[in-house]
Amino acid sequence: MPWCKTGGVVTHVAAPRKKASRVHSELLKEIDSAKKAFVRDLAQNMSNHRQGIRDLEDDERRVNRGGAAAKGRYALDRVLDFIAEEEALKERQEKARLEAEALRR
Repeated sequence: MPWCKTGGVVTHVAAPRKKASRVHSELLKEIDSAKKAFVRDLAQNMSNHRQGIRDLEDDERRVNRGGAAAKGRYALDRVLDFIAEEEALKERQEKARLEAEALRR
């Protein structure tokens, strides 16, 4: 395009064919590996999800078979676990805050 302000035909340089085909083949390999990794990760996540559901159902069956005492113990254990997780989170946040303050000094 001789009328083009940026040069057009005058400044156009064709890409070397060997380099372009090599880049294209490398991109195709990366795409294929990314697709395979995605499928593998998806299958792993689904497997973990199904296992988690099975674990919850097993806990439910175990607790329900034990009667009222087992349900009470299970509920108390869950509450204590939740409290312990909250305390651990607070400790980690406090440690991170202290480290950030030390870095600012």
